[in-house]
Amino acid sequence: MNNLQVRRFYQNLEHIPCPLTERLISGGFRQKSGGYIRYARQCGVENPSQYWHLMTSWSDRSAPGAPFDRRIRCGELIFWMAEASQAVPAAELRKLADCILREYCGRRRAANRLIQEVCFARIADAVESALMTPFGPLLLLADGCVLRGTAVPLPADARRFPDLAGRFRVEAALSPDGRAHTISAVLPGLPADAHSCRESGEGFEAVSFSGAGGIRLTLALAATVGRVGNLYDYDCKYEENGLTCLVLPETETEVFPFGIAWAEGAPMPDTDNPLAVQTWLAADPTAAS
Repeated sequence: MNNLQVRRFYQNLEHIPCPLTERLISGGFRQKSGGYIRYARQCGVENPSQYWHLMTSWSDRSAPGAPFDRRIRCGELIFWMAEASQAVPAAELRKLADCILREYCGRRRAANRLIQEVCFARIADAVESALMTPFGPLLLLADGCVLRGTAVPLPADARRFPDLAGRFRVEAALSPDGRAHTISAVLPGLPADAHSCRESGEGFEAVSFSGAGGIRLTLALAATVGRVGNLYDYDCKYEENGLTCLVLPETETEVFPFGIAWAEGAPMPDTDNPLAVQTWLAADPTAAS
């Protein structure tokens, strides 16, 4: 992954709650001098966040194509990137933080290596595979772990969807194994003040988000909450920032289709605006085109 990819992915994640990172740092695991600490002091920043560390100290001072690779070893930065991106499940990060605070006191280099070993590859996978939207990355998660899906751009017919800026069908694949699973499509960078509205349709569930700048985005899943009429062999639930497919032990479906579409220029909130209809229709993953 390179600077441009990292910047695009994390630029909307400044205010994502990261309590595990905060606990790790407050417990004493933090660089004491040099590096970003020295640069922060030069800039008059007394308590630099890891967002500042990434975006200002590293990204702003690096070329757009500069590699973000394993030569970057700062443990608290890599840990924060894993938590903010959801690239590593919270339960695993909690165990990692406990281990570092308990067993790695005074062994920062070893702790840095451990964090990198656990987190780095999964961060790179999330950054390189995420579909970017006006609200930041759309992540697919299988049982809380980043899942590489297939994002296929769909045509935005100028007559039907004259105002669309993006339209995709996103497929998540999971082979049935007789156990329950979750497959989620979420927007971790969704602003806290974004307005959301549930908008189910015939054969699909959808949620739309409206934000500053007139952005309107609709995310949909081919599903029916409650499996009414047994149309699908899996269930669905709404999240604050997306949708989750509930795979059941008896589920035989292997590919779960999500749809996403967005436009700009809609007042917030205003469901009577034509853009609202456009994104809703365009996000329908059951539509042929």
